[in-house]
This record gives sequence, structure tokens and C-alpha cells, in this order.
Amino acid sequence: MSTDQPTDYDYIRDRLDDQTNWYEEKANAAKRNFHRLNVVIMVASASIPLLGVFGDHTPRELDSILGGIAALSSGLLSLYSWQHLWTKYRGAAETLTQEKMLFLSRAGPYVGGSIDLLVERCEAVMANERENWARAMQNANTREARKKAIAAARHATKKQKR
Repeated sequence: MSTDQPTDYDYIRDRLDDQTNWYEEKANAAKRNFHRLNVVIMVASASIPLLGVFGDHTPRELDSILGGIAALSSGLLSLYSWQHLWTKYRGAAETLTQEKMLFLSRAGPYVGGSIDLLVERCEAVMANERENWARAMQNANTREARKKAIAAARHATKKQKR
């Protein structure tokens, strides 16, 4: 006898596992980007003094290029906040995994095996992540608007001085 009624495990498979996997993938990507750019910064920065030792045998512009690469990589780390995203996404994935394990083992708040409680707690974690994202986007838009207003004011001031 087949049933079209969703089971407790449908939520876990269709929603919880999907979201946990998404957070894990994003955490892993952010971690890779964070580590890769830090390696680039270290290699480029450490190479600059070495060029001084071999100064006669290397192009003069190479130290400037390496300095630029290190600065650009540092700027990208700051701009994209990969370390912060890595820990944030990893934290969300671990929290969702913990809730799932507690539910499946009928431990902690899930002693009675209530799927409703699992859904509430997991959706609260995901809602919190969405709210944090929306707040970050709003702050980014506000900063961008502020920068544009300052640039416009400076441009207008320069025109008046002419």
C-alpha cells in the first residue's frame, strides 16, 4: 500500500539534507578561497625580499608586480569576507546536522520524536541565516549609496571651484 502522505523523513531528505549540503558546499568553497588567497599573499610577499638578493638577475618590475598581487589578494580577502563566510556557513551546517542527529536518535528535545519541533528549530536556523544575509545586503547597499553621494558632492565641489 503506497501513501502520498509525507513522512518525518521526507522533511529530512527534501529540505534539511538539501540545506545542510548547501551550507557545507558554501563553507568548503569559502575555506578554499580563503586559504588560496592567503597562500598567494604569503608567496608574493615573501618573494619580494628574495628578489633583492638576486637583484641583478631579475627584472626590476617584478617586485612591484608581486607587491600588487599581494595587495590585490588582500583586498579580495577583505571584500569577499571568505573567512567569515566559511565559519558562518560551517556553523549553520553543523547546527542543522546536530538537530538531525538528535532527532534521529530521539535524544535531547526530541525524546518524544516530534518532527514538528525539528522543523521549527531547523527552520529557525535557516531563517536567521536569511535575515543576516538580508541585513548584510542592506548594509552593503547603504554603504554604496553613501560612497556615491560623497563622490557626487566632491565632484560638485570641484566644479564650483573651477
